[in-house]
Amino acid sequence: MLSMLGIATLGEYDDYSAANIQYGKLGRLFADHLHIGDLDNFTEVLAEPGNPDANGHWQWKLRPALLAALHELGHVDSPCTGPGLAEAMAEVAADPQSQGISETTRTALVNARIGQGGYRKRLLRLWGGQCAVSACSIPSVLVASHAKSWASSSNAERLDVYNGLVLAASIDRLFDAGLIAFGDDGQLLHKALPCPELRAVGLGDDSRLRFIHEPHKAYLSAHRRQHGYE
Repeated sequence: MLSMLGIATLGEYDDYSAANIQYGKLGRLFADHLHIGDLDNFTEVLAEPGNPDANGHWQWKLRPALLAALHELGHVDSPCTGPGLAEAMAEVAADPQSQGISETTRTALVNARIGQGGYRKRLLRLWGGQCAVSACSIPSVLVASHAKSWASSSNAERLDVYNGLVLAASIDRLFDAGLIAFGDDGQLLHKALPCPELRAVGLGDDSRLRFIHEPHKAYLSAHRRQHGYE
């Protein structure tokens, strides 16, 4: 439940009217897509009007269905649990880049560090729920891995879906250790690994990423430089 002034403050707009305009435009896009008729205020497509706050500013409450959709799509993070959580929380807390960030961003970073939460959901959606190389679709063995290392990435890069690959666990371990890499065309590169060992994890000299988008290339290049491929 927030007023437009509160939303403007979080979004770093100059004043409440800028937030009002942006949310009105966004509401209109939803209304057009969902064939909702004319409304006096298109923000009502996104949120329900509530009571004024202590300062008399009208407040809005995000509609539950929209909030659920944002969670499902990975655009809103909830705290995750799992191996490495405590270490990830401590690492993010100690990182100079993370000083003064919002709690929402902090949660997203912690989840991304352990390959969970919204970051994993967005990666799985991009790669169709399959390993980027082998097309394995068993969720429990798929790992959301960063290409450009966490330590050398900005917070924006850490949350960028194109800085990630969904890989089957054995392939992820090779990639994380730098024993394999990928060219800008997606072709598998490796450091003289024996063919039988590659075949044992479902790889071969002709293996490659199933597809590649332009934003992937800078991150794949950073991974190659870090591990001595270029």
